[in-house]
Amino acid sequence: MVKKLIYIALFCSCLLWAGCSFSSQTDSITVKVDLDVEGCDSVEHLLSVSCLVPLQADGMVSSVDKVCMMDSLIYVLDQKQMALFTFDKEGYLRHTLKKLGRVSGEYLSLDDFTVDEQGNIYLFDSSTQRIICYDAEGHYHHKIEVCAGTGFILCGTDSLVVYNNILGECNLTIFDKAGNKQKEIPYPKEIPHMLVSNGGGVFASGGRLFFTNPFDYVLYAVDEDKARPVYNFDFGSQNLTEDILKEKDRRQLVRKTIAFEGVRFLKNVAMYRNLLFFATDKDVQCVMDTNTLNVSVFNHMEMPYAVLLGKSVTVCPDGTFLTFVTAANMESLLSMPENYLEKYPFFQALRDVPHLDSEDYWIVVGQVQ
Repeated sequence: MVKKLIYIALFCSCLLWAGCSFSSQTDSITVKVDLDVEGCDSVEHLLSVSCLVPLQADGMVSSVDKVCMMDSLIYVLDQKQMALFTFDKEGYLRHTLKKLGRVSGEYLSLDDFTVDEQGNIYLFDSSTQRIICYDAEGHYHHKIEVCAGTGFILCGTDSLVVYNNILGECNLTIFDKAGNKQKEIPYPKEIPHMLVSNGGGVFASGGRLFFTNPFDYVLYAVDEDKARPVYNFDFGSQNLTEDILKEKDRRQLVRKTIAFEGVRFLKNVAMYRNLLFFATDKDVQCVMDTNTLNVSVFNHMEMPYAVLLGKSVTVCPDGTFLTFVTAANMESLLSMPENYLEKYPFFQALRDVPHLDSEDYWIVVGQVQ
């Protein structure tokens, strides 16, 4: 009799666990985010700046559209020039990938990139629907035929995921590294029929895929080849209005979207330990503690962080974060009194500040706490 009671209790516990597990995989959590909240004076409990790297490019870099770091090398995507620049940890230019054309090793557009642990470089050309692979020195190696998309990531050692949000067509497509299509994950919700190349994105964490889409504030997870909502961010008065979301005329949609002053999409979404990082399209950086659901908004920071973290941050899998500052803004910081600068180790390390072109950039490198 006692054994039967134990078995019944265990069986009920399993049913309860299964029910909770199912619920956790189907229900999303709404998180309210007040972008106008005051009080985020210091960010040192979340992000610790390690060093400031001057990109000594003599004005060659015209825009910083994506930045990443691998083995002390800094990679900067410049979509205006369709070029990828590689710098060492002192900021000296190592090499430039700029190969526009139609022959092997060239591309027609440069929409995204990533670097693997061996330093191999992967460029995404959406015009030809190819990923072009180069070695660490920028020499052409091979190409991978994929599909239409706006970006991609490497996933593990043998897969890559192409993210597509072109004109209302939204999905993730998973390929192996030979270009064989493995599966397609459809987006579970219709979005406005508009081209937004830098809205939303995909990342991997803990062996799972997560993604966001433009005109939507939901973070989705991929489980059993299906996308499910995990967090739904509510920006209150800055949410997209229904007349925008339901607009069918593309010209009117573009006009209304440009005029809209709230949040249009999320970007630079990443997770490190229990912290979820995301930024709005206007570079307001947010960090959510997934344990408490508390959101820190980087909009009322004290100096020098108001300048150093004025742009959204890119968080790497090892907890390194990167962002960038214009040379003009950095010069204004470095001209502050010595007794102010000496409080910050990353300023003290700048013994001889190089003269940079006014159009150059500094890279801010740090660690998530």
